[in-house]
Amino acid sequence: MTTRNEIERYVLGCLMVDATSVVNVIDILKPNNFKGALGKVKTKHRDSFLLTHNMVYEAVLRLYPRRSVNILGVTRELQTMYEIHEPRLLMYLVADLTDAVGSTVAMQEYAFIMVQESIKDILEAWITAKVTEAQKEVELVTADATDPRIQREQDFAQIRHRLTQMPDVFDQVAALRNFFAAYGYTEELEEVEEMASNINERTKQLRAKHFQNNQLNYVRHLAKQSNYPETAGQLIELALEIIDGTCHPSMKLTNHINQLGAIA
Repeated sequence: MTTRNEIERYVLGCLMVDATSVVNVIDILKPNNFKGALGKVKTKHRDSFLLTHNMVYEAVLRLYPRRSVNILGVTRELQTMYEIHEPRLLMYLVADLTDAVGSTVAMQEYAFIMVQESIKDILEAWITAKVTEAQKEVELVTADATDPRIQREQDFAQIRHRLTQMPDVFDQVAALRNFFAAYGYTEELEEVEEMASNINERTKQLRAKHFQNNQLNYVRHLAKQSNYPETAGQLIELALEIIDGTCHPSMKLTNHINQLGAIA
């Protein structure tokens, strides 16, 4: 099974191997989606510090779209951002990210996995905070073993343990909803519902962007392969409308693209 660290390294490697792949993840991934690290490097002001994957991705975002994203560009950007004193070691660490990249086909799929893992981190931190809060309340209990605060602490510890057994974030949200509803924890249930609403909205945005990117790539491919300038021109105009957001992803648009593709 591919680990989270391997997925992050693969995505970062793809960005430097294929300069055009940035557009496929820039609207999906944020720096805080990366948790891994490359290694320690020296700077002018500190003996050493840990260079992390999110720092590399920040360098990619600073480069794109004004300059090409590649190993050299990312290395130079990192060296400038953090005043790194070991350019050769830095170059080695950045270049090492590309070693496992044989193809960029799985890049977008891995980006979505990283988003899910980040949401799971948020849920884990939230329920852990609830458990810690409940444990502090239990410390105040002196004699009454039937005090509801004791049961609350046990309940929250139980649901936290259950979440660790669930690899899917949507299963985790459903479990939290069912648990807090069943045991009457209305305040926590409201917080979960708010988080679920945010997750669903984010998921909806990502799916729409994914659909948009697929259509855009298909339109570009058709325009490039077209033997008829007029049809190619229509496809290019359509691609620009997709980029500007004036033409929204839909089945009608897909049919239109397919018709133009048949003409081309």
